Amino acid sequence: MNKINKIKKDLQIKTSEDLFDISDQPKEQCPLINEVISQLVDKSKEVKDVWQNLRDVEEAESYLSTLDWAEYNIRNLERNMEEIRTNVEKLRAWGEEWKDFAKQLVIDRQDFFDFVASKHQIKLEELSEPCS
Repeated sequence: MNKINKIKKDLQIKTSEDLFDISDQPKEQCPLINEVISQLVDKSKEVKDVWQNLRDVEEAESYLSTLDWAEYNIRNLERNMEEIRTNVEKLRAWGEEWKDFAKQLVIDRQDFFDFVASKHQIKLEELSEPCS
């Protein structure tokens, strides 16, 4: 068990973020992106259905190209959402690499109590005092 995990255990702290008073890692965004993509697919189908229903109506001819354009652009938003997903995943991985690097720097120090969040300092000092 490394020093950070030992202190987390001793202080009954679940995360390194809490130990060092750093904001929690943002939640995964894939479920939200999946929901947006699903809505885009549904809206694209709705626009396509309207286009299909109006294509034989002479009075609606002027709207058909606009509907076709709208449906095409809604479908293209799905590709944009996939690009956002990829970038978010890369950003999370990048942040995790920095977190691991920073934790290793802390572990490599002889004494890293000065890094521990001040809200845990008193309890940490009590744990490190020799028994009388």
